[in-house]
Amino acid sequence: YLVYRDAWKERHPGEDAGSQIDFSPAEQLFEAPFRRENLLDPWVWIPLTLVSGLTAADYVLQWRENRDGSFARMSPWTNSLYSINYIAVQPLGSGAPEEMFYRGFMQREFKGAFGGSSTLAVLASSSLFALSHAPQGHLGAAIAGTYLGFLAEKNHGRLAPGITLHYWSCIILGMETVLLSHAFQRTTPPTALAVQVDF
Repeated sequence: YLVYRDAWKERHPGEDAGSQIDFSPAEQLFEAPFRRENLLDPWVWIPLTLVSGLTAADYVLQWRENRDGSFARMSPWTNSLYSINYIAVQPLGSGAPEEMFYRGFMQREFKGAFGGSSTLAVLASSSLFALSHAPQGHLGAAIAGTYLGFLAEKNHGRLAPGITLHYWSCIILGMETVLLSHAFQRTTPPTALAVQVDF
């Protein structure tokens, strides 16, 4: 995305991008989830509250249905890596980068290809976004991608609100994944000294 927007600027010197390209410095895009103005944007915190509520409800349902302890047990080291992946690495690697690629680059290109149609551009980029996720997550990713695409269009290409929503949604979903994983394992396998640690 950064190369794409720089190339656009070089090809169109002195021309405005029609307020459809976010020229914020890369560090600002990665800092977006922590900026007050993005967190207080009702287009961000209202859906984030909805995601939190639905995740909490899903957590309760999953807990009730899967208490048999059949979840594959992992070592404490593996659990730590699993937790770091879901709560730190994935949100950082998906919030800003995916928004820059799918909403900043693909959606803008689709809009040009579809004669300026924002609706078709949002649907096309959210379809690609959905297909880049696991099959069981296609529907959720399509819904999220459509909303994030709408948010980018509503903000004239500005990506910070979408990055903020995407990042914190990944944090919330990652926390649920980690908590359920730990809860369903109940205990780790015994170590060489037969010491077992309960979660």
